Amino acid sequence: MRFVMHPVTLAVVAAAIAYVVFSVIFPTTCVDGWASPSIGIQGACSSHGGVASSLLYLRILGAIVAGVAVWLLVARFRRPAPAVATASPAIPAPVKADIPPCPVCGTPLRLVTATGGAERYRWECPRDRSHQVPAVTPV
Repeated sequence: MRFVMHPVTLAVVAAAIAYVVFSVIFPTTCVDGWASPSIGIQGACSSHGGVASSLLYLRILGAIVAGVAVWLLVARFRRPAPAVATASPAIPAPVKADIPPCPVCGTPLRLVTATGGAERYRWECPRDRSHQVPAVTPV
């Protein structure tokens, strides 16, 4: 199976990488000057006199910004999905002026594919299928 590069997947990977990079740039500093490899939570510098400065919020903010930036870039340059054909090429789309009204209720008829027989298409009343509608002449 091929790995699909989805924008959200790439954004999460970029955020994780950014968090690691920002952890190196903004380390947790203990009171005695020791740069702790910890993330700066309680007990990180307990044997060094406590935490002097923890820039954890900068790491998290940097990771979020990096993830959102990658997500926006990938989503912007991603190829759009192929268009799905909505109308069948075999049934010509009738012009609005050519659509006859139902002889019983006056509702504009719809053109549908006939099942069997020589004629391929027929008109049908969208309100009630039991209304008698004339057949379509073959083109």
